[in-house]
Amino acid sequence: MLKRTLVGAGIVITIFLLMWLYGWYIKVGVILAALVTQFEIIRSIKNKGIVLPEVILYVYTALLFPAYYFFDLPGVFAVMAAGVSALFIAGILNHEKYPQESIINGIFTMFYPQIYFVFLYMIVCMEDQTLSANLLLTTLANAMVTDTFAYFCGTLMGKHKLCPNISPKKTVEGSLAGILGGILGTLLVMYVLGNTGISLSAMPIVILFAAFASVISQFGDLAASLIKRHFGVKDFGNILPGHGGLLDRLDSTLFILPIVYFFFKIYFKF
Repeated sequence: MLKRTLVGAGIVITIFLLMWLYGWYIKVGVILAALVTQFEIIRSIKNKGIVLPEVILYVYTALLFPAYYFFDLPGVFAVMAAGVSALFIAGILNHEKYPQESIINGIFTMFYPQIYFVFLYMIVCMEDQTLSANLLLTTLANAMVTDTFAYFCGTLMGKHKLCPNISPKKTVEGSLAGILGGILGTLLVMYVLGNTGISLSAMPIVILFAAFASVISQFGDLAASLIKRHFGVKDFGNILPGHGGLLDRLDSTLFILPIVYFFFKIYFKF
């Protein structure tokens, strides 16, 4: 428990340091995180004896972000199309090493989790740094406080299993506490810590948004559990003692990035 708490605190400090430095520091941080999670998802797939064209997948991941920076979303789509084509070409030229299973799983890694990192990179590339920081803070607060409330309340009071076939330790009580935590964390950022400019009259909408995002963040956690169960791994990695891999820590956060992004986009019309 102590190790998990200390590592969690270290993650939070690192994130806030990157947000304080901002600029190229956080952009490079996003790219490195994407490459680490690509390694972790490839490692998980290999656990099932599936060989992947790893060079193609790492090059694809590294190119997504400069493609967005220089060419916007059309550049991202071009890299995606080229990456899928490259995987099929590798499978055709070396079918013995890369059968259909390798190609299908390779395409999967191009979208999970990389499509979420593109959203994250879009946010850190926004010209309005204050709006960008508020987006990130809201996402982190909702997902992390949801996870914290769900973990501790589920451990202390959980009696009814939520999804025993996917994640046996998760409980209904923990999930409900997580939703409450997600709401409180979001309200804290939007009305106390952040400079969002969202009026108090909009609080009912914010509460509904926060509750919805919290539910989706828990689905993100369960989605990661489903993937790990399929490939027969307990954690995606071991880079973060007590938490597993980087993707184990970011799974729920990444899942709600599109929701938070479009909530702010609709509200602020940027």
